Amino acid sequence: ITDNPKIRDNIGTVLAVVHMGLLLPNGVLRHASSVHKKVIDVDFYEYISQQQKNKNNIGITLVAIK
Repeated sequence: ITDNPKIRDNIGTVLAVVHMGLLLPNGVLRHASSVHKKVIDVDFYEYISQQQKNKNNIGITLVAIK
């Protein structure tokens, strides 16, 4: 979830989901990487640690699929 004025102005809300992925039971995040141009598996905690460096990232939402 981001609070980026440029995105806010385009979509009309202060919160926007900017990326999605699947959190697998073993702590692996499977997501589409724009850098690698393919779906990759990464350690969830390492990914979150990197995302915290972006001042516009203000949180995450987790949804369980049953």
